[in-house]
Amino acid sequence: MRRENKILKRDQLPENFTSLEEFWTFWDTHSTSDYEVMMEDVDIQIDVHSSKVYYSVAKELAAELTCPGTKTRRVNGNID
Repeated sequence: MRRENKILKRDQLPENFTSLEEFWTFWDTHSTSDYEVMMEDVDIQIDVHSSKVYYSVAKELAAELTCPGTKTRRVNGNID
């Protein structure tokens, strides 16, 4: 049995999208793998620093932390 190479038929990739909605609609209905040969590598830098710091806190201790937006504290489930 001879295997034939299928020519991939794909919609033409728009040169520019006129809106984010057009961009989303296109990629919601198309696979990037179909357009991989047309893609170029790019070098980017992303700064992911945040002014917020997050910590894991045990459930038992979380109830004793200061309530957000107030100066009250919860101790053993009661507000000081």
